[in-house]
Amino acid sequence: MELLLIIGGVISLIVGIYSIFRVRKEYQHAGLLSNFTVTVVWFEYIFVTLLVIASSIYAPWQIFELTGITTLVGILLILAGIVTFSIGIAQFGSFRRMSGQDTNQLITSGIYKKSRNPQNFGWYIGLVGIAILGMSPLALGFTLAFILLLHIYITGIEEPFLRKMYGKKFKTYMKDTSRYWAFGKSNK
Repeated sequence: MELLLIIGGVISLIVGIYSIFRVRKEYQHAGLLSNFTVTVVWFEYIFVTLLVIASSIYAPWQIFELTGITTLVGILLILAGIVTFSIGIAQFGSFRRMSGQDTNQLITSGIYKKSRNPQNFGWYIGLVGIAILGMSPLALGFTLAFILLLHIYITGIEEPFLRKMYGKKFKTYMKDTSRYWAFGKSNK
């Protein structure tokens, strides 16, 4: 089973890199993402989540002994991730806007005052919670690889696109708001 999970991890990495290149190309040429690219990106998010869940269930390694505290931490991270992700989606008000298919408005209110990427931050902490609950270094490895891949996307593609699209308004927003989460000023 571990071999299948590792093969899944390689497939996820390939799809993730492919997604980054597609998004960059479409942002440069059209300024919006195609339905196909949005589908590939969402496939990657869901596929990684399933890999982390499967690794937590089937990977035989244990990081530490599962106790009441680690169970509670895992569950709280999962719940906090779901809530943060959901609030971020609701704040966007539109699946098309959230998926890069409608760029007519920069969202900077609500949860977006604390984080420029609450959906990704929520997804990150939810996956970490699953890995902790499953006591799986493999699940944690997939999670960290996904976080790194998304960080590269955010800093190398999304933020430059948004700076170009919204100019000074986005630069001010970047200065005032943390990329992931902070209480107070940005900690970029």
